[in-house]
Formats: sequence, C-alpha cells, structure tokens
Amino acid sequence: MSDLKEPVECDVHGTSHATFVCRHLARGEGLEFFCDEGSEDPRPDAWCGECDERMMADDGWNEENEEFAGITLLCANCYDLVRERNNDSATQN
Repeated sequence: MSDLKEPVECDVHGTSHATFVCRHLARGEGLEFFCDEGSEDPRPDAWCGECDERMMADDGWNEENEEFAGITLLCANCYDLVRERNNDSATQN
C-alpha cells in the first residue's frame, strides 16, 4: 500500500510519496499488472503475472513468494510509468 506520509526522493521526479511494486514490474515491460483495484489507494501495491501465479498457488503471500517478488520502493510518478509500461489497465485481484 502506498504511503502518502512517507516522502521518497526520486532522481527523476523529485520528492513524492512511497509506492511498492514487485521487482519484475519495476524493471519490466509488457508484463501483466496485478493490484487490488478495490482499494481506496490510488496506487496500491502491485505485482506481475508470475508473482500472482506463485501467490495464488500458495494461497496468499508468504516469505518465499515475497522474496521472489523482491518488493521495490518507487515514487508515485515512477509507479504510474511502471503501470503504463506493463499494462494499460490494471488486472483486479
């Protein structure tokens, strides 16, 4: 879940707030983009299709699949770019 109270200094976008995505989304392009679209958070935690498959197979997040996901801190603007780069519309989970 993004943290509106946690400032993040981005080399590209300056100061924004903290958001979190899997490392695959942060570095990838054209991957499936999963997040909790039902959340009131405009930038909920997000993960790729492969992370989603592992999480679903394990009936939720656990230490092993969280390690695979490699949750990555991004600024809000980088999150928006990652979402756009990986999928035009988020897949609801």
